[in-house]
Amino acid sequence: MLCMVPKECALHIKKQKLNHEIYHLHISLANTWNKTWPYIQRTIEEKLRKEAQTKYKTLDKKLRKLTLAQTATPKEKHTFHPRVINNTDTSFTNSETALLQKGLKYNIHAKKKNWLQNLALEAKTAIMQLPSSEREVYRKLVADRIDTLKRQNSPNPNHNIHPESKLIKCIKSKVRNNNAMIIRADKGNSFVILPITQYESKIQNFLLENNFQKTTTDPTKAFQTQIRKTIKDSKTLIPQDNKWKYVNLNPSAPSIKGLVKVHKPDQPIRPIVNWHHAPAYKLSKLFTNKIKHIAPLPNAFNVKNTKELTQNFKDTPWLPHFTFASLDIKNLYPNIPVKETKTILKNMLTQNIVDPQTQQELLHWYDVITKQNYFTNNNIIIQHDGLAMGAPSSGLIAEIFLQHMEHLYLAHLTHRHRIINYWRYVDDILLAFDPNHTNIQAIVHDFNAIHPKLSFTAETERDNTLNYLDISTRRTLTGMKTSTYRKPTSTDTIIPYTSNRPTQHKYATVKFLYNRLNTYDLQKDEHELNIIHNILHNNSFLIKHQKPQIHTLAQKKPSQTQMGYLHLCRCNECKM
Repeated sequence: MLCMVPKECALHIKKQKLNHEIYHLHISLANTWNKTWPYIQRTIEEKLRKEAQTKYKTLDKKLRKLTLAQTATPKEKHTFHPRVINNTDTSFTNSETALLQKGLKYNIHAKKKNWLQNLALEAKTAIMQLPSSEREVYRKLVADRIDTLKRQNSPNPNHNIHPESKLIKCIKSKVRNNNAMIIRADKGNSFVILPITQYESKIQNFLLENNFQKTTTDPTKAFQTQIRKTIKDSKTLIPQDNKWKYVNLNPSAPSIKGLVKVHKPDQPIRPIVNWHHAPAYKLSKLFTNKIKHIAPLPNAFNVKNTKELTQNFKDTPWLPHFTFASLDIKNLYPNIPVKETKTILKNMLTQNIVDPQTQQELLHWYDVITKQNYFTNNNIIIQHDGLAMGAPSSGLIAEIFLQHMEHLYLAHLTHRHRIINYWRYVDDILLAFDPNHTNIQAIVHDFNAIHPKLSFTAETERDNTLNYLDISTRRTLTGMKTSTYRKPTSTDTIIPYTSNRPTQHKYATVKFLYNRLNTYDLQKDEHELNIIHNILHNNSFLIKHQKPQIHTLAQKKPSQTQMGYLHLCRCNECKM
């Protein structure tokens, strides 16, 4: 029987055979020449290095030509919001500015600390896997190689620092010497350089506007004792062997920081509270999971994402004169009535036929978690009303209250104002209504009358267009058309192609941009494709023009298809 060996397989066998012969020749020469062999090997390696250097220079020239040919410039240049907003008098060099422009997601290509010691340990581990007769020879070879690397790398620690590491130190030094700080902006992936005093003033303004109370006593220790007792007393919801899992060891008060709202006058802050080290953090997560499992919410008017919203648009009967408007709930968490929501939760548990013992435990958990409403900003700040910012349970508790209000009042409001459809995503509401029967002022007035704690603001159409979430909806005579919406503060910042990150991470945003264009059933216009091209080009992605159908991306995985009108070159040469 004749067996045909594939060409690739035959070449692989030949290569393996040559490697095996070279390996044994190497061992034989090392044993024959003894102490002289390292010098002979060094001479051979030097000649090989020079030959390889010549080859690489030739390849580099080819690569540069290939890069210039493939990095196609966009057809139209799109202007984005600045990536860096400098609110100080600090000046930066061109090199420092270029590094700052790469964004906070950029990772420099620098050697790790103690890399040579780690290499020696890894080599020693590998040598121990060899036959005992060969270990001594390889120990000598590895020792010589590490000695060479040690000589090639200067003993001066500053000599081996990556140039961008030096730039980062210079930037930090300038920022520190000018009593400034770098902080993320609230929207758009930009960041702000501002004086520390200005940042602290924004935090203080937020605290004053929301009537928080300062205290000199840190209640963390008392809260931790309360959490331990609550977990210990739970008989039905937490097994005895698992109770230790829900105690946050060495807790501390939640901390607050602010993201600067660059799109608003005076640039106030959006508060972000880190609850990870709070005493009730783990119990709060468990409470959320238990409620979702035992008494799931109906989510009758919620939309999960833009994809679901655009699908709902298709199912909505539409006439050309119907109008869109959006409502926003002001300061949602601080205005959720905690006691009233507890009564709503109790009724929910009863309707879901939850046994009395479980009800009692869950309601006790609710009391314990909602009372731990505090954070630190040099001082301990107590929030007496509403839900704790940053707590894992706050989103669910807010949903319980809002869905209850919708259940009580929405049918009446929909009938009264001839609201065609109603969608809500967290605290953002989108309405479609008939303007021949009502107006947005009347709708807002009635919504504000639902509950004294809830306050709504409205945004209406401009030129038959309304922006909601990340889409822009436009009314036409033939129906609705949706396209991608980017806020005025949107930047072109994504993980740069030159960043020291896994390739999958770099291409994740690229896949999202094209998937959104297809999955959301948006207008596939040249303008949006050109913006995507601008974003990729501005972040050093290698692109060459192709003309496949854009809809193929929705049918295939992005790694197996040409991505729209722009094919991202991912060959080995372009990845170098």
